[in-house]
Amino acid sequence: MLRRVGTVLMLMAFFLLVGTSAPAFAESDGRCSMWIDLYRGEPIGYAEMLQDLADVRVVYLGERHTLERHHQIQAKILGDLADRGVPLVVGLEQMEANRQPELDRFNRREIDFEQLAKATD
Repeated sequence: MLRRVGTVLMLMAFFLLVGTSAPAFAESDGRCSMWIDLYRGEPIGYAEMLQDLADVRVVYLGERHTLERHHQIQAKILGDLADRGVPLVVGLEQMEANRQPELDRFNRREIDFEQLAKATD
């Protein structure tokens, strides 16, 4: 299982498949998703994947920025972990340290998103 590899890098593998009823698959927006335990190389169910994530210190959730369902899946995972009482710290997107003044101005609501995007290229 993933927790056997120390600090865990959890990669989410999504395979879009049609017409399966295997328990490792979950419907989302009419599409099927499969969770893969990369350590074992085998499909696992959502509950088993969530338990693995609940037992580790670091989880990375990747997505395709333009696919809303990926953001929905990330939110579901985070919500389900929070419901289990897992303490969470969430970090989003990374910028170089020299962009911190613009980020601080955005966080203080001194500039809007468009101004932030322009200021940070």
